[in-house]
Amino acid sequence: MLKNTRADLWTAVSSGLMLIGALCNPTLATAAASKDFSIVNTENGSVEGTIEKDHRRFLGIPFAAPPVGDLRFVAPQPVKSWHGVRKATHFGHSCPQGTMYTDEDCLYLNVFTPYPLSNKPLPVMVWIYGGAYVMGSAATYPPVKIATEGNVIAVAMNYRVGAFGFLAHPALAAESDASGNYGLLDQQAAITWVKRNARAFGGDPNNITIFGESAGGASVCAQLTSPAMAGQFQKAIIESGPCYMVKPRDVAEAYGQNIASENGCPTTADAAAADCLRKLPVSAFAVPGTEIIGNTGGGSLADPNAFPYTPTTGTSVLPLDPPTALATGQFNHVPVIVGSNHDEMRLFTAVAFDLLKGAPITADQYPSLIQTTYTSNAAAVLSQYPLTSYATPDLAFSALSTDSVFSCPTLSGRQSLAQNGNVTYAYEFADENTSLPVLKRADLAGFPEGLGATHGSEVPFLFPIAYLNPAQKRLSHQMIGYWTHFAKTGNPNFSGAPAWPQFDTSQNNLLSLVTDATHVTTDFASDHQCAFWAGLPPQK
Repeated sequence: MLKNTRADLWTAVSSGLMLIGALCNPTLATAAASKDFSIVNTENGSVEGTIEKDHRRFLGIPFAAPPVGDLRFVAPQPVKSWHGVRKATHFGHSCPQGTMYTDEDCLYLNVFTPYPLSNKPLPVMVWIYGGAYVMGSAATYPPVKIATEGNVIAVAMNYRVGAFGFLAHPALAAESDASGNYGLLDQQAAITWVKRNARAFGGDPNNITIFGESAGGASVCAQLTSPAMAGQFQKAIIESGPCYMVKPRDVAEAYGQNIASENGCPTTADAAAADCLRKLPVSAFAVPGTEIIGNTGGGSLADPNAFPYTPTTGTSVLPLDPPTALATGQFNHVPVIVGSNHDEMRLFTAVAFDLLKGAPITADQYPSLIQTTYTSNAAAVLSQYPLTSYATPDLAFSALSTDSVFSCPTLSGRQSLAQNGNVTYAYEFADENTSLPVLKRADLAGFPEGLGATHGSEVPFLFPIAYLNPAQKRLSHQMIGYWTHFAKTGNPNFSGAPAWPQFDTSQNNLLSLVTDATHVTTDFASDHQCAFWAGLPPQK
């Protein structure tokens, strides 16, 4: 294995229904009495959102105190309550990342609800964004389609990324075991806030599903294995989230000490070092997003050290690395959907080579790239993925990287879940016609077939962030149906959609999500050559 292996009549009728429903729901009764459904009373004060014809949205609600000044590199602290009604009509600041966002006051979440209101509490879905743990914002993912089509309460939260969320350092560890896991603790604070305030928005606090993509999916995996999250959510969905995206404490602290040293701060475990880190300008910790993609254009993604910041294991937040926790049954047993995309790594290869380097991988470069990435296993990998089997070196490298970095680790993760008696549903997003405009570039010469079902290409089918043609809209409706029925019952199946059986380790069965052709397949392991990757010895 590898190293550390999205009409007046109706108004009158619906208003009547809401008033009837309010008789059974104290929260709705308060709103019905005031006839102002745009105001909700949270535990910290009232918030006023916006009502559209089919939904309500409440934006920029603080779920923790601003992590600024002395609260930088500290676990999220309680929100200070406010008097009067707080406007909740604009997104909160995105957390610091690169040079684009620099405001550390960023711990806000957004709540979307169907409208008119239901007469009974609805399931709640909480979204965790991706971005390699150094990028991302809840504002990018308005979960309006999930809330309206799926009839659920949908929440998207911010959490600290980069150094602010995941810097580990001996001085910070001396203060608190939270060192290296502030971002995960932000997620936990948001989830528990949702649980405490769900009823105010019409939600069921005992039916919460967390879901995320990429680093957000990896975060879901981490929360599955965090002891503090026991009982805090009832279901989980992992989209293209490598569970191995973590670092052991010693490795994380060594990286943090390097960052400290580069900025003139001590590497020692004393108060002076912690104080120095808290006084550094935000710019001192900037990590450009292109640096991540450029440095991890291939199989090196399988090495957690390829990422500057990840959650830290060997702590009370994450006692074990998630793959080990899943394999040994030491996780929060809740129904899980877990899946990946058929051509995950095409995006990273295209950006790292065709765009950032201005040219695709050449036939001459291919062997040396494999050697650099897979070292002692390079010869075996070259033999298994010969250039003669692919139209271009870009496609060859993307295929082997997809298999080793995403597909086979995802298979291993769902096998661990199922083998430990966990209700598990598996999928692969395999629709080749991406709806993301940024992925439809003419200068991606290494991809004559296109980027296919690459990393993140399923997200627009869940969130309104790109144009969908009629066929894609049908798949979107299908996916939102699966996701939200799973949130309601723990079973994704619903009338009119292809049947989705539970994952069976003896069959390795999963649902292949394709426009107008969704179907069950058992070819995943062979398609991605997982037996080969499982049989490789550790790299030297």
